[in-house]
Amino acid sequence: MSGSKARTSRKDREEDVETMLAQARAALRTGPPRQFSTHSTASVPDSAWFVSDLMLGAGMVILQPDTKKIAVVYDDRMDFWFLPKGRKDVGESLEQTALREAYEESGYQPQFLPLYMPHRFPSPPNPDKGVAGTRSPFAKVTEPIYVTTQTWGPRYHNDGSLRDAGGEYISFYYVGYIGADAVHHQNTGMDNEMHYVTHLLPAQEAIQRLTRYERAVAHMAWQLWVQTAQIDEAKTKDSEDKADEGRTEEPNRAPVPVTKQGPRTEPQDPSDAAEGAPSA
Repeated sequence: MSGSKARTSRKDREEDVETMLAQARAALRTGPPRQFSTHSTASVPDSAWFVSDLMLGAGMVILQPDTKKIAVVYDDRMDFWFLPKGRKDVGESLEQTALREAYEESGYQPQFLPLYMPHRFPSPPNPDKGVAGTRSPFAKVTEPIYVTTQTWGPRYHNDGSLRDAGGEYISFYYVGYIGADAVHHQNTGMDNEMHYVTHLLPAQEAIQRLTRYERAVAHMAWQLWVQTAQIDEAKTKDSEDKADEGRTEEPNRAPVPVTKQGPRTEPQDPSDAAEGAPSA
């Protein structure tokens, strides 16, 4: 086969592959919804929304690890339990929104809780070391654990004319934590939120009081924290075991000679001083 025919043949094969990939992508976009993991709802069609038809929001699952409780908010006028969440302000990041809304609606000032989680966020690249961004499940992150969409319908003026045709509300849920001695602040919300009451409830009770999707969000936040605590405990134990092995492998020191005045003392071994001390 001549060189020109070989090049043409390879080009044809590459074009065939591209055509098949394009057809497969089109089928995925137009085919029936696909189920991803058991933690997610089915896929939605590829979509695009103009800014006037879109709202972005962020919320937070606030855990109190020391008491194994979750903060949930109760609206007594609507008889409704929910996680603190709200719309992003102009110029805010989603992380800032999550912290602000958590404080305004719950009265607590949480911090982000780093967790081990399966995610698809690459780490920042390090050009100085020639390292590209990669995903690592062995590092804690504070990324959102869930994203939800909610469609709102058309709204009308008092005279019946159309005010707007509705839109999509996309919310990002983060996980935060408060200490056992966390202070609850009063009157932190907007005027229409003053009747909200925050309850710190045992995890399973808090989860059951929430509605469908927020129940799944809170449940996952709790499971991720339990998993993270177990991993950290295992790592700590492994480090302690290795430290113990290192101490047992040290050569035996000469016995301390005894005189009439009693045993001669030696400076304390730093490793002995560390025993029983709280880990950093």
